[in-house]
Amino acid sequence: MTKEQEIRQALFTGIPVTVNGRAMETQGTRLVVVINTGRGTAFTHANREDIEAAIIDPSTVEMTRVFDRIENLLERGSK
Repeated sequence: MTKEQEIRQALFTGIPVTVNGRAMETQGTRLVVVINTGRGTAFTHANREDIEAAIIDPSTVEMTRVFDRIENLLERGSK
């Protein structure tokens, strides 16, 4: 199953998909990235980089942040 198909299946079952903290959704046959601006909501069509960067499981996002923080603290401690 390709990453795009995995994203579509996750969205279909109601699992949130994010790209750099922004929501991804489908509009018809296209994957789009939702951008909340100060004046409303904008949509941009997802490109290959968006699809590759998409994270399907929200708990994965949180764990990634935790691991990044631990690594940063370890790097600071070693200097």
